[in-house]
Formats: sequence, structure tokens, C-alpha cells
Amino acid sequence: MGQIVKSGECRNSPKNAAMEEIAIAIFGASQDDIRELLADNVTLHLADGTQIEGSEATNLYVAQHVRRGFDLLKIDHAITHGRVGAANGFVSIEGRQNGFSVFVEFVNTKAERLKAIKLYGF
Repeated sequence: MGQIVKSGECRNSPKNAAMEEIAIAIFGASQDDIRELLADNVTLHLADGTQIEGSEATNLYVAQHVRRGFDLLKIDHAITHGRVGAANGFVSIEGRQNGFSVFVEFVNTKAERLKAIKLYGF
């Protein structure tokens, strides 16, 4: 795993900090760490309209198609409101820089588990 640069905007909001960690986990956490974040009935929505249902299928997709070694992961913003959250930034992999955004819906307002994830720029 490469360098991670957090937004620095989450000091006063534990939920915003949790959203930032979710974005980081998508790129660099182990499959077990991601599995703990997912509700059993989570839905992963991809930019092309594809939907992946269930925690195991979502975890496998992220492991095979999203999680890669990166040089730099920079989170620009991470925000939450009620049961939704979003983060955006850019990731540099083998010298290529790509922007990304992650939108999530939490199971509840405590932001303990993810009910839905939408990925853009992956």
C-alpha cells in the first residue's frame, strides 16, 4: 500500500472520519476488513449500471477489480448526513492518476454497516 493523504476535514465529525476510512478501505483493506463493513444484503452499484448483490459478491468484486496496489491515495472530501455518505479524491496507480468518488448508504444513522455502495471512476 502506498501513501495515504487524508482530507484533514474530519476532526470534529466521527462519521465523516468513518466515511474517509471506508474510502481508504476500498482501495487497501484486506477482504476480512471490508467484509466487516458490509451488511449481508449490500448492493454495489457501478457506473455502467451493473449491480452486484450480497456481501460476498461485493467483497469479491472489490478484491478483484478495485483493490490494487497504489502509489498515492488522496481523499479530498468525506461527508455524511443521516444515513448517507460520500468521499472523493484521486488515486495514483503505477504513475497513472484517476479521480474517484464513493457514495454509500448506511444501514442506520450510526454508520456501522453499509447497505449500498456506488463507485465512480474505478
